[in-house]
Amino acid sequence: MPGSSPLASPAGAATPLAASSPVCCNVVLALEIAGPRDVAVRSYCEWQCSQVESETLKREFWKAYGGALDHGLDLEQVHQDQEPDFFIEQGVKVGVARRFVRDIRKWVEAHA
Repeated sequence: MPGSSPLASPAGAATPLAASSPVCCNVVLALEIAGPRDVAVRSYCEWQCSQVESETLKREFWKAYGGALDHGLDLEQVHQDQEPDFFIEQGVKVGVARRFVRDIRKWVEAHA
């Protein structure tokens, strides 16, 4: 219909996000990561480093890893919080902090 929102149903209610979406209604769906939590953070950091060639970026990913462990954070917590600003405050470059937080589900799905 002209002038109607593509997200609205005929009754005017918003269409819910797809079930496969990792974020629904500003709530991040929980992940379950097998194995020791600290080992998972290290493996995730190694995977992030394998996605870049720059030694500078690799150092930044390891800085994010260190910040997570120093504060007792595991991947499930980092994913649930979705707060790259925490890592930025620890001195991690903005883009790396965003990737470190955002890509956890992608890593879990690739390594399941």
